Amino acid sequence: MNNNSPSIKPEQLIRLAMLSGAILFGVVVWVQRRNTPAVATLEESAGLIRIAQVMWVVFVGAVAGLWFKRRDARAKAQPTYRILAYAAGEALALLGGVIWLITGSPSWYGPGMVFMVVVFMLFNPQHG
Repeated sequence: MNNNSPSIKPEQLIRLAMLSGAILFGVVVWVQRRNTPAVATLEESAGLIRIAQVMWVVFVGAVAGLWFKRRDARAKAQPTYRILAYAAGEALALLGGVIWLITGSPSWYGPGMVFMVVVFMLFNPQHG
């Protein structure tokens, strides 16, 4: 048995699962949007868009707070902060997918996915 073989850590699997799920959801929405009309326009979904705007402010603020707080946190708390940040990033990506599914506009999905990847890079377990 070779103990020098690289192994995937649980946190890496969590990140991979989150990213894969968000991408798969986007693919499903893309296929669905090609074959059926949107349920509502962006203008008709003003309430959903307002909720999305509030979520962006809250979740970006939460990630920023976690970023600064994690520097002072005990080593044992670090993984918890990272996973909370990952969840915030994934939430905004999935929210963008829901808006795309309902309105037919992918304008929220792309930024959500970018935010998710940026969070993954900022809270990389390899760099503490």
